[in-house]
Order: sequence, then C-alpha cells, then structure tokens
Amino acid sequence: MKFSKQISADELVVILKNLGYEISNRQDEHIRLTTTIEDTLSGTAITHQITIPDNNPIRPVTLSAIV
Repeated sequence: MKFSKQISADELVVILKNLGYEISNRQDEHIRLTTTIEDTLSGTAITHQITIPDNNPIRPVTLSAIV
C-alpha cells in the first residue's frame, strides 16, 4: 500500500483514537495503543495492541506495516 501523505505519530494517534484505541503506554520513542474488541459469537473480549514509533513523520514503510 502506498501513502501519498506523510503523517506524524500524533496525527496517527488521533486517527486510532477515533477507531476506539487509547494510549496505554508512552515510553522514549514508542507509543502503545490498546483497544478491546467484543466477540459476539463467543462472548469474550479480545485486547488488541499497536505499538507505533513516536516519529515525525512516520516512514511510509512503517506506516504500511502498521495498517
């Protein structure tokens, strides 16, 4: 996937917050975001975590891997 616009970590955090993620940890050069997804079939909750680099801008290759 190619991206035409470079975005910063702060912009990506805002986008992921709109999708239900919350910052769970911020250390040195990385930000960890977490969300809980409800599985309606089994009735269990699944926790999903994403770690993104705190760079400005995030490299397109890294952004592609995150997506």
